Amino acid sequence: MLVSVAATAPGTSPWISRQTARRPPASSSHGELVALLERLAPGSRFLVQQGLDLACWHGRRFDFRYMVQRGAGGDWQCTAAVARVAAPGAVLTHIRHGATPMDPEAVLVEVFSPSRGAELARELAQAALLVAAALDRGFAHLADLGLDLAVDQGGRLWLLECNGGPDLGIFAHDPQAHERIHRAPVEYAAWLAGWR
Repeated sequence: MLVSVAATAPGTSPWISRQTARRPPASSSHGELVALLERLAPGSRFLVQQGLDLACWHGRRFDFRYMVQRGAGGDWQCTAAVARVAAPGAVLTHIRHGATPMDPEAVLVEVFSPSRGAELARELAQAALLVAAALDRGFAHLADLGLDLAVDQGGRLWLLECNGGPDLGIFAHDPQAHERIHRAPVEYAAWLAGWR
């Protein structure tokens, strides 16, 4: 479960917003906030993350999924990328929560400018490769990663999440990307076996 905790103004009570909540419940103290979280998810542990002021496309938040894989020669490559544009009013950018898959550069160009959008698209792809290389130094035998990246309203890049067993369904709308994603592991395996 994902919840957002925010104060409406400095010194006011924090409120909680869930993906499905129509009216966020309010709390007047830290203790009340903790009790409210306990009621929302009894017995759960929480991971607290910094909130980001993500860039928006027509008022809708978006982030990106980059598929980074080893291919022929063992080098990391970006085999696919998609912008996940949240449903209107939604916090989450997951497709199962109503997000729309879109071309990353098209979204960035419209939100920022043609030149800045193209530059950000290149920076995101480069960042995905750098993250894969860094993870590779710490973990053995990585070959397929789904990296969730975002751009805030100031144009800064953020790494949100690294997935070692990413859901490939988000790329089903793009047959060419789907084919590249499935070809890369075969090419990497052939390279490891010495067949290439």
